[in-house]
Amino acid sequence: MTDLFYSKGTSHKYWGAARDGRVVHTAWGRIGATLQTKAYTLRTPLAAAAEYAALVAKKRTSGYADARPVAGSLTFVAAKHQHADIVYIDASGELSCSVCNERLSSVQVAPAPIRRPPGPSTTKKRPSVSLPPTEMVPVPGIEFQLRFVWPLAAALRPGTKLSAAKLIDRVRAAVEKDAIGRAANARLRASEVPVWRASAKLGKPSDLDRIGGSPSWLGADQWPACGDCGQEMVFLAQLRAGPGTGIPLRVGRRIYLFECVEHCWGNAERAVVVQPNSDPASGHEPDADVVKLRALALTFTRSTEPRRPSEWWIPNESERIAAALLYFPFGRDVKLGPTTWPPRSGRVAHDTKLGGHPQWIQREDDGGAPGCGVCKKPMRFAAQIDSMMHPSLWKGDVPSLLGDAGAGYLFLCTQDEQGHFQMECS
Repeated sequence: MTDLFYSKGTSHKYWGAARDGRVVHTAWGRIGATLQTKAYTLRTPLAAAAEYAALVAKKRTSGYADARPVAGSLTFVAAKHQHADIVYIDASGELSCSVCNERLSSVQVAPAPIRRPPGPSTTKKRPSVSLPPTEMVPVPGIEFQLRFVWPLAAALRPGTKLSAAKLIDRVRAAVEKDAIGRAANARLRASEVPVWRASAKLGKPSDLDRIGGSPSWLGADQWPACGDCGQEMVFLAQLRAGPGTGIPLRVGRRIYLFECVEHCWGNAERAVVVQPNSDPASGHEPDADVVKLRALALTFTRSTEPRRPSEWWIPNESERIAAALLYFPFGRDVKLGPTTWPPRSGRVAHDTKLGGHPQWIQREDDGGAPGCGVCKKPMRFAAQIDSMMHPSLWKGDVPSLLGDAGAGYLFLCTQDEQGHFQMECS
């Protein structure tokens, strides 16, 4: 059987064919609609084979492309998964099942599953057939899969098992040598901006940067209270600003981030306080019932970071997947150490940093830079705090802080020293 897809602009069409002895079955139509079918009965099986080949060649010439590996050919299928079907690498650089799109931890080499051919005509006036929805969805990045992923199985024995990470590493090595990989890498390098990545250590709090603990200079009159419940907010983090840091404010500034934990994370009230002068205010301890996180000192190291390979900046799907594979070495988090950092597997998509590009902003309407309350101009992305950075948050001691395994994003207006802090779940 041959499955071909045509996708250009708003046109997304399917065409499939299969040969059964002297009969050639075809099915065609718009993806998501009921397909039409037609059966050709030839005089001999040889004539049917020739007709089948001619029909397939004609469709390829008109712009239709493959959607799956050839049935029976060696490819990678999901191992220990409910769907023993082909796998693909998605636009996040992860391995997924082609049926349910779930992330996979392992694959094995096996013949590509043979799918049933398009069924015979159901009516004489308007022959049609409806295939299961999962069979009508093209595998994302089909050109990328055909070029880099599935061919790797041909050099391996049937039944060979690989971890998803090992297969992805092999695909990445092939991509790096290819023109698509070079083009994707050029885009990544062109989008690089300065970033200060955080490493962390539990212990004596610093006067500079930290998550938790107590703010260095904040007085009682500056400590924000929730406008809904009236309770003083939880102090989340303190970041140093000024020349030589990742936050370009004036010398001596400190930025303090707060959140109220009496609401779910999506509706929680948050506050940003920019220290207005360099004179320390008298220390203030919040009410006894306000959560206080153990101090986690942050140290930032300057580096560079490319923009994530999102759809809106790399229109070519194969190049977008290649960029995702090449990006991930930049996106790995910094571990605190074996005694304080819980074990985590796989790659993560966000980390704690100053500057760079926000990595888990989910929608353009609420993920774009908010406007300054004074000058109304868009604020500048300034920092990102991984919700899993602090052991108390990872253990679930304070589950509502910093979203659901996501991150907090700080935006600033450097002219008016106004701030905005928002959360996104993973």
